[in-house]
Amino acid sequence: MNRLKPLGPSASLVAVISLVAFGAAWCSQAQADFPPDDPPPVWHPDFPDPELPPVHPDPGIAYYGQDLHAMYPQNVIMNDPIHEGFRNIDRVPFGAHELETFDSDLQATVDVPSMSIFGQPVTLTGPVTTQVNNYVGGQMGVFQTEIVSMSLTGSLGGMTFEVRESPSLSSPGRTSIQPDGGGGYQIESFFDVFTELSVNGGPFMAQTTPVGRMRLCPEPTSLGLLALGGLFLARRRR
Repeated sequence: MNRLKPLGPSASLVAVISLVAFGAAWCSQAQADFPPDDPPPVWHPDFPDPELPPVHPDPGIAYYGQDLHAMYPQNVIMNDPIHEGFRNIDRVPFGAHELETFDSDLQATVDVPSMSIFGQPVTLTGPVTTQVNNYVGGQMGVFQTEIVSMSLTGSLGGMTFEVRESPSLSSPGRTSIQPDGGGGYQIESFFDVFTELSVNGGPFMAQTTPVGRMRLCPEPTSLGLLALGGLFLARRRR
């Protein structure tokens, strides 16, 4: 009987690169969607509880806008935002829905040509309120969601930046919560976010690019570490 040969170094490296590229592409699906009755498989680590907003022990699991470039007037751009650090969570019933208010962090890089700022990292913090429709805490299923309000502020080079959810356009999303059969929960979630930006106390400027999708997934670089770890173990068993 013919036996499969183990992958050589070159083939193994290609496999690692392919896995990282796949994960990055999955996380950056700007137009991806899933029907309410057929959510996609969730491959990232399970969550310990089904409560929203989703909080995982691994801080690298967050909402990523990888390859997202939100543009505003005067050629101001916010690149690759990461929404994370959900804390001080307050969950309140709202009719048949649930309102969740919490503090959070937004990491991104910004370009402000008029101030000679290009690709500089900035951290914004502040409260966010989301609404989950027809949902009671801990319930399984697929739910329509919306960012009701968001006000995040930070500073860079002595200037202030503030991002808020558009007061005139909705920022809808969808979240799937399913048991994993082992006591944990698989959560798939995204939001299509419309934002406005204020620089240094100036008027809020609405983004001029289409809606930006923020999707819950692992940190893209962690995929490379996972793949390298698997490759190391495989080679030790040879």
